[in-house]
Amino acid sequence: NATLSLTETMNKVLSAISVVGNYCAAEIWLVDKDKQTLNLFAKFSAGDKMEQFYLETKDKHIFKFGEGLPGIVWQNRVMQVWDVNSTDFSKFRNQAAHKANIKTAIGLPLFNNEDVNGVLILGSRADKGVNDSAVISAKFGQHLGAEIRRKQLEQELDQLFKFAPDIIAISNLEGHFKKINPAACSLLEYRLDEFLAQPIINFIHPDDQQHFIDLLHTYGNKSETYYYENRFLTKSGRIKWLAWASNALVDEGLVFSVAKDITDEKNLQDLLIKSNSMGKVGSWEIDIIDGKVYWSDITHQIRETELGFVPTLETGIHHFKEGKDKEIITQRVKECKLNGTPWDEELQIVTFKGNLKWIRTIGQAEMLNGKCIRIYGSFQDIDERKKAE
Repeated sequence: NATLSLTETMNKVLSAISVVGNYCAAEIWLVDKDKQTLNLFAKFSAGDKMEQFYLETKDKHIFKFGEGLPGIVWQNRVMQVWDVNSTDFSKFRNQAAHKANIKTAIGLPLFNNEDVNGVLILGSRADKGVNDSAVISAKFGQHLGAEIRRKQLEQELDQLFKFAPDIIAISNLEGHFKKINPAACSLLEYRLDEFLAQPIINFIHPDDQQHFIDLLHTYGNKSETYYYENRFLTKSGRIKWLAWASNALVDEGLVFSVAKDITDEKNLQDLLIKSNSMGKVGSWEIDIIDGKVYWSDITHQIRETELGFVPTLETGIHHFKEGKDKEIITQRVKECKLNGTPWDEELQIVTFKGNLKWIRTIGQAEMLNGKCIRIYGSFQDIDERKKAE
C-alpha cells in the first residue's frame, strides 16, 4: 500500500503472520546502513505475557553479526529453528522468553537480491518445526526482503520529494502535473490541488507557451532528457524563471522533471545587459583551443558589423587603426597568450563601416597548467569622451 509507511506496513504484515501461523510474537530486524548491526524495526505481540516480555527486553534492540538468533540467521543466511528450553535463544532474552512461555523461536533471513537485509523472528508457545507454516519458506523471505527494500526506497524518495529545495514534478505527455512537490507550491504560490486541476500551460508565461507545446510534441517521439528555461507566473502575478531538466519516458507516458529557480540570475543578467548598453560596454572571448571568437551584441554594435557577421581573431585585430594602435593590440594579445599578461588600453579602431572610433579594450587570460586556454574581456565605446578631451 503506497499510502502506508514502512513501519505501518510491517506492523500489518507481522499481525497477519501471527494470526495465520498462530505465533505469539513476530519481529522484523533490519540491517543498518553500515551493515554492522541488526536493529529491531517492528514487532507484534499477542497477549499480556508478550507485552511483559518486550517490557523486560526493551533495552535489547540491537544485535551484532552472529549474536543471538537474529545475528546467527544473518550470519548463516539460512532459517534457524530453536528450542528455547534447550538453546541459548539469547543471553539477553532467554529468561524473559521462559516467563512468556515461548517454546520455539524461528528465524528467517530476508533477502534483497543476494544480500540479507533483515531477519524475521517468530515466537511460538508450541513445539513447531520448519514445515508447520506456509509462512516459513525461503521464497517468502525473498519476497518480504524485496518488499522491505522497495518500501525503504519509496520512503527515501518521498522524503527527498518533500524536502528538496528545488521543484520536482511528474507530469504526463498531455501536459498535466500528476505529482509536484511542496517547493513548487511555495515558490509559485499555488496549492497542490490547483496544480493538479489544470494543464501546465496555464501556469506558463504567454510568450513561452508555444515552446512548451512544441516540447510536448517532442516528448512523445522518444525517451530522452531535455534541458530548457521558461517563465512561470505565480498566483500573485510575478514572473519566475525556471531552468528545467526533464526526462521523458514514452512507454510509461510520464515525464520526470526538476526545476531550479533562476529568477535572480536572469534579473541580474538583464540588469547587466542594460547597464552595459547604457555604458556602451560589450564583451568578447577567444577560445585558444578551438580558435573560436565570441563578440557580444554591444561589441558588434561598437564594431558596426553586418547582421550575421562571424568574428575571428585576425579580423578583430585587422580593424584596429594602422600603425601604433594595431601594433599595441597585436603585442598585448601575444603576451597574454604566452604569459597570461592582462591589458587595459585605449586605442582607435576602424569600424566595419569605415568609421574611426576610440575604444577601451581590457583583456585577461584563463590559464590551465601554465597554458592560456581562453582570453576574454570588455570592449567599450569611449569615442565621445576622447573627442571631448
